[in-house]
Amino acid sequence: MKKENVIVKFLNANSRIVIPLKAKETATYIVIPFFNLPMRLIYLFIAWIITSAVLTFYSSLLIKFIGAPNAGREFLVCGGQMLFQLMFLSFAKKNKKEIFEYLGNMMSISLGGAILLIPMLVIGKVFTAIDPLVFMLFFLFVAGLMLLEHLRRMKITGLPKWLSATWVLYRVLVLGLILIIK
Repeated sequence: MKKENVIVKFLNANSRIVIPLKAKETATYIVIPFFNLPMRLIYLFIAWIITSAVLTFYSSLLIKFIGAPNAGREFLVCGGQMLFQLMFLSFAKKNKKEIFEYLGNMMSISLGGAILLIPMLVIGKVFTAIDPLVFMLFFLFVAGLMLLEHLRRMKITGLPKWLSATWVLYRVLVLGLILIIK
């Protein structure tokens, strides 16, 4: 298979989790990208790696609150979120396509949050005299935006809203553990 075809296939298979759309009831036709599990797994892996890397660097701005940066911790936190949500999706008896649609949406939100942190990360590396509280408040602001986006995507995709509650629960549990271990 040509390299260009693989890229197009990857983008097509993951387009609706990056930018979810709800089909209008009045539409005469709907184009729904095909579901391709290997392409979705690649997307999840890439989003996991990028998000974890950004969080590792950003955590260096939050030493006062969460202790020294730890790449292993950030990779575990991001990967753990997928496993935690997978557990709840399995209890809800969702099919494979629904599970990976949700995980794709969730990791798109995480990736978006990581991208929003990058400008502040650069500012923190250039202007080292900024109070760490500024970076923590910005992090919390981004987390709030991510929650709003999670709720919006649950509405658009028709997935249960309790997934947003378990999404928050995981983050609260992990934050508690990080603060205890710190």
